[in-house]
Amino acid sequence: MPPKVDSKTSESDKEIQDTKLSILIAKREAIFGIMQNVFDLSREPDVHTNVEKREHFLDESSQIDSLRLKYESIVDDYNTRLLNLNSDAKPDYKSLYAFETLYNRVKRTHTKCSTLNTTPEIHNATSALLKAKPKLAPISILEFDGDIKSFQMFYTTFKSVVDNNPSLTDAEKLFYLLPKLTGKAKSAIAGISPCAENYQLILQTLVNRFDDKRMLTSAYLHELFRYKGFQTPSATNFEDFIDRFAGAVSALKNLKLDNLADLIILHIATQRVDTESVRAFEIKCGKNIPTFDDFVEFITTRAKVFERTNTNVTNPSNTRHNKNIKHLNNGTSGNAPKYQAYISTVDKPTSKCLCRNITHAHLYKCVDFNKLLTPQERFKCVKEKNACVNCLSIKHKVGQCEVSPHCSCGQKHNKRLHFDQREEHSRAPQLNTVMPPPNAPTVTASSPVADDRADVALCATRVSPSTSATQVYNSNLMNRVEDKRTTVLLATAQVAVYDCNGERQVIRILLDSASQADFLSKECCDRLGLQTKFTERTIVKGFGGIEKVVQSSSVDLTFYSRFDDNVSFNISPLVVDKVTDKLPTAVIDTAV
Repeated sequence: MPPKVDSKTSESDKEIQDTKLSILIAKREAIFGIMQNVFDLSREPDVHTNVEKREHFLDESSQIDSLRLKYESIVDDYNTRLLNLNSDAKPDYKSLYAFETLYNRVKRTHTKCSTLNTTPEIHNATSALLKAKPKLAPISILEFDGDIKSFQMFYTTFKSVVDNNPSLTDAEKLFYLLPKLTGKAKSAIAGISPCAENYQLILQTLVNRFDDKRMLTSAYLHELFRYKGFQTPSATNFEDFIDRFAGAVSALKNLKLDNLADLIILHIATQRVDTESVRAFEIKCGKNIPTFDDFVEFITTRAKVFERTNTNVTNPSNTRHNKNIKHLNNGTSGNAPKYQAYISTVDKPTSKCLCRNITHAHLYKCVDFNKLLTPQERFKCVKEKNACVNCLSIKHKVGQCEVSPHCSCGQKHNKRLHFDQREEHSRAPQLNTVMPPPNAPTVTASSPVADDRADVALCATRVSPSTSATQVYNSNLMNRVEDKRTTVLLATAQVAVYDCNGERQVIRILLDSASQADFLSKECCDRLGLQTKFTERTIVKGFGGIEKVVQSSSVDLTFYSRFDDNVSFNISPLVVDKVTDKLPTAVIDTAV
């Protein structure tokens, strides 16, 4: 059926339309013939082994991709032209299917032959490269324990050595990463399954947790202001200055902060306000690095809020988390706060030997001491002088004595103080010729330390006198205790604290239920490296109404149970030069 032609179309137009269709058919058959020829070359049995045939095939098949595109375009143009001439005609793409079959076979053979041509060159180049490349020692990756100041060094090393290595898979990268994480860093990813699919998540979690410029800046500024300097020139002091102070300055500069001076002023300002306000300001800023103007604006807003809510703002040192601290003066805001602290102590007498002009370090060197005839008299003299019953030194007690026992009985006392137990019982005084009742406590003399031990009062409860024999016995025993100087054993405990470096330390605390404030010695504060805060003038009131003005500072301290870190207490003690003397003042016999 002849194609339909518009009645208005001229005869020349009909010839042009038929000519275009014929040209498209001729081009299609020509390109198909070229592909058929290349296909026949690919079917040669020795095309892969015969270099000449392989090269000829590669030359003929070098343009197969462009031939394919041209063939598809011609087929599309042919079908379009056919539909324009005859709307009832059906598009025909069977020839394209046949062409694709030939193209796929030729393409596969072309790829294989190309590989055979380039493989020897690549192999030779790779061998030469391996011979020229020196063998390097294995690189050791730094460990990371969660210290934010060392994260950048760890992350940079790991990124360049492991993460950017294209020859390693995610599983292999994770294999290198996990053993290098300890402490807080390991805890930060404890909830993520260690598999290859989570490698990027684990690495990003570490970056989000420890790559914090704001935190780094605060840590380095704390290091600068905590450095106390030195007054004695020495190589050690100079090196310490370079490591701590100069190192912190270099680290701050490496952060490349635009407003470093402003951050230093901001750091000083945050040390002069209460902890709760600083914490609220940090929550507001987040990871953004604030300025001093931001802090002033925050404090101004906070002041207005307190004024509008009509809240009485008190000194932060008086409203800490410590529940034992109470205000004594609530009437006048200008008066200094008063605390009451009660600590039981006994004045330590000056120990000296029996000589008047010479003081011997050990009683056995004293002539007058050697004149004492009986062990009981010598033991009484030792106890009166608060000397050591083992080596007879007046410089320490038996609890601190490191000398091995001298007595033949094996007990820790000097041989000059040994006396027979039967002899001691025979000379025991009668207590008003009244025998104690059967259930009354008995005093044994198994050792000189336990025999005349009246310098320690564990607990004493007075009972009104009566005429019974038991009460007479207890009264005489109480008089015997009161005749001697006593030491009251105060309740103490050992607790765990963490210093500025995160290391666990054990300190001893004195438990005083009558005290309304907490105190910390300056020596303990320095040992823990705690950051002190200025506290207004404080009055400490003790026995007899004696008041002492303390120009002190305070710290925020958290202590834990030595057996369970989940049990903890937060206090804000005042830092003083000295809490009390060494207690107890007398040797304590643990057998009593």
